[in-house]
Amino acid sequence: MEQNLAAILSLLIILSSVLVIILLPKRAAYVNKLPKLHKTGDPADADVLSVKHISEADNGTVLVSVQLRVYPSDDTPYETRTNARIWRVDIPHVQPGRKVPVWIDPKNPENVAVDLEIA
Repeated sequence: MEQNLAAILSLLIILSSVLVIILLPKRAAYVNKLPKLHKTGDPADADVLSVKHISEADNGTVLVSVQLRVYPSDDTPYETRTNARIWRVDIPHVQPGRKVPVWIDPKNPENVAVDLEIA
């Protein structure tokens, strides 16, 4: 009986480790996108066209996929989709019909980050 319990516990630890290894880099990519574009990107406004909930974290944030119409200051508006980790209290600000501030990657304009801190 103790051997079965030890085997099950070992299996749970291994599965947990695999999940952390798979999911942690994806979360880090969403977290690190905004600071990088703050330094190198161009500010713009965008209309929220649609929002899709992806996941929730225990720290009070949610990961959403946002379809945006971006209005660059020196170019024609265009549509793109991005993932954003936002605080639960900011969910009302990221809804269809709302305008949000974004940062645009000058090397790849499809790469944008929503910045609710300057909203």
